[in-house]
Amino acid sequence: FALLAPAHKDVQLHLDLTLDRTFFLDPEAMKQIIVNIGLNAYQAMPTGGNLSVTSRRQGSAVQLIFADTGQGIARDDLARIYDPFFTTKEVGEGTGLGLSVTYSLIRHLGGTISVESEVGKGSTFTITIPEKTTR
Repeated sequence: FALLAPAHKDVQLHLDLTLDRTFFLDPEAMKQIIVNIGLNAYQAMPTGGNLSVTSRRQGSAVQLIFADTGQGIARDDLARIYDPFFTTKEVGEGTGLGLSVTYSLIRHLGGTISVESEVGKGSTFTITIPEKTTR
C-alpha cells in the first residue's frame, strides 16, 4: 500500500493483517491482487475516505477483506465488474482490466471473490485464497 499512499493523502488506511500461522501462497499473484483491489478502492475515494484491509484465517485458506468508504458500485454494474475492459471511469483513467485480472488470478489460485456495495456508502471485497498444497 506504500506504492499507492503518496498519491492519496486524504485516504486513511487501517490494516489488521494478523494471522495465527504462516500460509504458503503465491507471492506475486497476491501482490497483484492486493495492488489492484487497493488501487480501485483509492480511486473510488477521490476526496478522501477510509480503507480497511483485514486478513483472517478461514480453515486452510486466507481471507482478505477490503472495505472502503468510496463512491460504491451501482447495482446494474455489479454483474459486469469482472468483465475485461468494463470500466465506469473516464477515458484515460482506467483500462477496465484491474478487476478482470484480479478475478482470473483468484480463480487460478482456487479462490473466490465477492463484493457488497452501495452507491454513496462504499464497497467491501472479500477474497478467499486456499493455501498452496505443493511448496
